[in-house]
Amino acid sequence: MKYFSLDPECPGSLADDVDLDTSVHPPLVESETLHIEFNTWMESALIEVFPCYCVTRELREAIEAMKFSGCSFAPAKVTKSETFNQFYPAGRHISEFTWLKVKGKTGVDDFGISKDHLLIVSERALSLIKEHGLYQCGVEPYRQ
Repeated sequence: MKYFSLDPECPGSLADDVDLDTSVHPPLVESETLHIEFNTWMESALIEVFPCYCVTRELREAIEAMKFSGCSFAPAKVTKSETFNQFYPAGRHISEFTWLKVKGKTGVDDFGISKDHLLIVSERALSLIKEHGLYQCGVEPYRQ
């Protein structure tokens, strides 16, 4: 099976109320719910807010239906920053997001994290993500 490294859109940052263990790299999120503050959004179904990844509710449901390996999900809360409101003064809807917790073995499972902290997905996972909207994302073939 072919695998790909992804560098997804980063639409904002973790909110101040997210507990991080910064004694390790990458930092570990200790909060049960991931809180993301959006500055902008290009409507991608997969986003990155270092050190985490999130997917839209629709993409999460599709991943679960396909029974892809190497990931689980946890709650995510999304808020709009003042910058976001300045970019979109008429208001703009943001999809419901879920925290994508990647735990798989790179090059074996459908979702994994490489030694250099890149998101690695199988060809079939990439295809599904693209169906749901993958914008502003670098995609490269992954070679172990």
